[in-house]
Parts: sequence; structure tokens; C-alpha cells
Amino acid sequence: MLITRASRLKYNFSVDFFRPDGHVIFSDLAAARAFATQMSALRPEPVSATDLYALSLLDEAYHILFKHFYSRYTGVMGRAMGLLQSSLGSKYDLTLSKFTEEFPPLSVFRGETTAGVYLSTKAPVSVISDAVCAQPIEEMLLVNNSNNNPALNRYKDLFDESVMKGSAYKEFLQSLLTFYSRQPGFGSGEAGLGETLTELLQAPIKASPDSLEGQLRFIIEKWGYLLGETFSIHVLRGLDYLREDIIRTGHGPIDSQKAETHVPTFGGHEYAEYERYSMDKEWMPRLVLLAKNTYVWLAQLSKKIST
Repeated sequence: MLITRASRLKYNFSVDFFRPDGHVIFSDLAAARAFATQMSALRPEPVSATDLYALSLLDEAYHILFKHFYSRYTGVMGRAMGLLQSSLGSKYDLTLSKFTEEFPPLSVFRGETTAGVYLSTKAPVSVISDAVCAQPIEEMLLVNNSNNNPALNRYKDLFDESVMKGSAYKEFLQSLLTFYSRQPGFGSGEAGLGETLTELLQAPIKASPDSLEGQLRFIIEKWGYLLGETFSIHVLRGLDYLREDIIRTGHGPIDSQKAETHVPTFGGHEYAEYERYSMDKEWMPRLVLLAKNTYVWLAQLSKKIST
């Protein structure tokens, strides 16, 4: 996921969380926990690591789907860029520069280069275009989509698009979304896969507007075959993490340290026990039973193996 310069400064995130292009991708839940810990230190309520992990997966899934779309329609991004340049004029470059400043790659964030120089760089960085400036156009769509996702409202300060005030950002997005709504549908000719790119962005949100779990489940069920086996496993693992949080808390991820714990009781007729004695057997006096805690046994076993 791509986050704002303002949120990086606010939470003082370690540079280790970021790829050179500025994206945050959690390799595992432990990384998401470390990220959540830095956020929680400056928030009145703790931040859910499982939510952040799911958010990262959702963003990555969209990127994979975009790649499939652009590989199928190889010239569509070029046409979109041409349309934006002709309709916006000088505001096109100014908006791209503003976005790159506010959602910066590492080199821009560190002040090693300017947004303008970064955008003028030519490198084969994406299947959608050889121009680096094609990347922020795709990212604008995803940032805007995140801002319109009710399930992400708690984390909106990470990707708050209000930092783009004073630019042609809204006009830019409207033109882009309108353009894609008139392009061929993704998966045209295949049953159930006729969405335009605009519809593809909105489909998981419409299917489950208030649930990250529901949105990930929608994506894996509908487009799992496009995501690849390795990434699909990551998504399924993320769903397990979310489900464990819901089971533990009863209503979704919260701080387990502050969760109210209810001690179960097992009284009543349905738990009644009646004596049922077995016949004495000749081996019974010689029987020795050992009850061991799993963690104690593992600790003892590890010491035995290490020695």
C-alpha cells in the first residue's frame, strides 16, 4: 500500500517498512504488528495488526488484477495518459508531481531527488508503460478507492487524499474513471467476468462495504485464479488471521489486553455426569499416567535435542 508523506512523518515509521517505490508490503503478520505498534503509540485505541495485514493484501491484489488487465489491453494506459494530457494541459504534470510529493517513493521522501526528476525517469518498471509517470496514475485510482472504502475508515489518515487539495486531482480522477468505464470489460467473453476496470475497483466494496474479510473473500473467490497460488495462500492466511480476531473478541479485532474475559460455567442438566465404574483389570495397578503441558514438553524436548 502507498501512504502519505504526512502519515510517515506523524508515526515516524522505520524506512525498513518501505520498498524503493514507497510501497508498504508486510512479509508476515509480525511486520504488520510492528507497524501497528508505532501507530498505536499515537492513537487513543490500539491499531489492529490483522487489519493492516489485510489492507496490504487488498492493495496488492488490486495491483495483480491491474497487471492482468493491462497485459490484455496493452495500449489502454497510453490512451488514458494521452486523454489526460490533452484535457488537463499543464495541470496534468502538476497533478502527477503533487501526488508524487505527497505519496513519495523513498528517493523523493529523503530529498535525494525531486518529484519532477523522478517522473521524467525512463525505466521498464511496469507492464502498463515504460514511463515512471504511469505508476502514480494507477496509484491514484487505488488511493481514491481506499478513501471510498468504508471498511478502511479507521486507517484513512494513512492514505488521506485531502493532501491533494490545490491540485486538479479530482478532475484528473473523474476523467480517468470515465475513460475506463468506456473501455472493454475485464474478462469479456468469460462468464461473470465482464467488469470494466472502474467496476472491478468497486466490486469488492459493494459486495462487503464494512468488512475487510468480506472484501478479501470476494476477491479470492471471484479472481483467485488470476492471483496465483503463492499470493492466494497469503490471502487465505490473512483471512484466517481476521477470523481468529473475530472469534477471540466476538465482534472484530480489538486489543486483547483490554478485552473483557468471561469465565465459562458448565452447570445444568446438559453437563450432568454420572458414575460409570469399569471392572478392575489385572494391568491397572501397574499403570502410570503422566500429564504434561505441551509447552513444558516442547521446552524439555528442545533442551534434550540441543544437548
